[in-house]
Amino acid sequence: MPMDTSINQSSAETVFDVDQEQLARIYAKAFLSATSSQDQAALVEELDSLVSDVLDKFPEFDFRLTSTVMSHEEREALIDNVLGSRASSPVVNLLKTLSQNGRQILVRPVIAAIHKLVGEMRGEHEVRVYIPSELSTELTDGLRQALQSRLGVNAEFHFHVKPELIGGMVVQVGDTVFDGSVRTTLERARRQMVESAVAAIESRPDKFMLDK
Repeated sequence: MPMDTSINQSSAETVFDVDQEQLARIYAKAFLSATSSQDQAALVEELDSLVSDVLDKFPEFDFRLTSTVMSHEEREALIDNVLGSRASSPVVNLLKTLSQNGRQILVRPVIAAIHKLVGEMRGEHEVRVYIPSELSTELTDGLRQALQSRLGVNAEFHFHVKPELIGGMVVQVGDTVFDGSVRTTLERARRQMVESAVAAIESRPDKFMLDK
C-alpha cells in the first residue's frame, strides 16, 4: 500500500500541538552542536542522571527549577548552588539558557530531544503516525511496512489516534511532517478559495465596488 504522493511535506507545523517538541529539538540541536562528538555520550549520561538522580528524587528542586515562581536570577543562583560543582559546564549552561529564555519548563523535553537526535545520528528513527481511528493489527502492520519502505529508514513506529483528522493520516519523522489528513486538505482548499477571491478583488476592484 504505497503512501499517497499528494501528502504535503512540512518541517514546521502539523495539525497537533507540537510546538513544544519542535522548540525542544531546537535547543537540543544547539546543545549538541556546541559539544564534540566524543563528549556527547558522557553528556547524555549526565543528563539522564540529572533526571533520575536529581529531578525525580527531589521534586521541590524540580518544581523550583522548572516553574515560573522564581525569577531567572533566583533560578540561576539555585542552579549554581545545587549543580555548580557537580554538573559539567555544558549541562549548567543549558539549564541557565533555558531559564534565561523563559523556557525552563522544557528541561525534560530537551533532554528527551537530545536522546532522539543522538539516536538519529546513529540511524535510529522514531516515526509517529497519527490516524483518525483505530486500525486492525493487519492494517497497522501493512501501514508500518509501507511506510518503512517509503521512508527508507530503520524506525520505531508509534501510532496515535486523533479523531479530528477526519480521514487520511499525518506522519512525523523527526522535524519533518507529512500531512495527508482530510482536515488539512479541507483547510488548504478553504484558504485557496479565500486567496483566489481576494486576488480577484484586488486585480479588478472596480468590478466589486457597490454603486453609491
